[in-house]
Amino acid sequence: MKTKHFYLLLLFVALGLSACEDEDKRFYLYELSEVYDPNVAVGSVCFSIVSGTTVGVSGGEAPYTASVADEQVVRATVREEGDLISLSPVKLGSTTLTVRDARGEEVRIGVEVVTGRKGFSVRGVSVEVTGDLDEAARTELENDALSTAVAQEGGAFSFTYTDKDSGTFGVVSSSDEESATRLSGEFTEAWEQSGDRSLLFVNCVLDNGEGHAYYWDDPNRRTRPESANVRDLGPQDACLVEDLTSRYQGELPQGVTVSLVYSGYLVR
Repeated sequence: MKTKHFYLLLLFVALGLSACEDEDKRFYLYELSEVYDPNVAVGSVCFSIVSGTTVGVSGGEAPYTASVADEQVVRATVREEGDLISLSPVKLGSTTLTVRDARGEEVRIGVEVVTGRKGFSVRGVSVEVTGDLDEAARTELENDALSTAVAQEGGAFSFTYTDKDSGTFGVVSSSDEESATRLSGEFTEAWEQSGDRSLLFVNCVLDNGEGHAYYWDDPNRRTRPESANVRDLGPQDACLVEDLTSRYQGELPQGVTVSLVYSGYLVR
């Protein structure tokens, strides 16, 4: 009887060791992120059209190959590290990622590309005028430029990306729910060269046909309005700038420029 129990114990130990070995060799994918555990397999990944993601390979035998069922949605690239695969979005949609190892074993997960979002909260609005103007003319120009602002302190811009560089946007003029004006339209983004700087321009067309051309700028390059507190802006502080010089074409002396500056912070 004791001999029988001894053999049963050996059998259980052997089965346990075999299970551990199988567990160690299991072939799976995991998502690289601070909130994901690399020891936990994922059955699907989801990311925005303006981001992308990376998945890691565990348990397989290098080298690996990666393919997606629909490359019009996502493209996959095996990185130099060999066990990392970059997923780059092309358009909104869903597809399947297949990874094969050197033994011919495969693992599949679902991949979904969703809309991206960017929000900009306004902490202050100011006007920058450069060039030679007397004080009275400068004050009049600043007041007129301020009157064109679509948002004031407490207002917000929202951008929803349905493509990598375009989508829909909305503007809420202020934080006062009763008096706030709400605008909407479509936007496109593009990098443009301005002097020795490369700037990201956002061309917005409102539903009523009115157009605005903004560009993103570093607030450290500009004078913040008194109402803006640097410590309150957070780590993603920014300025959304609209060059209004062409609006006053023929009215201003040569060399005078005017810009409307929204100071605030970005939320992605």
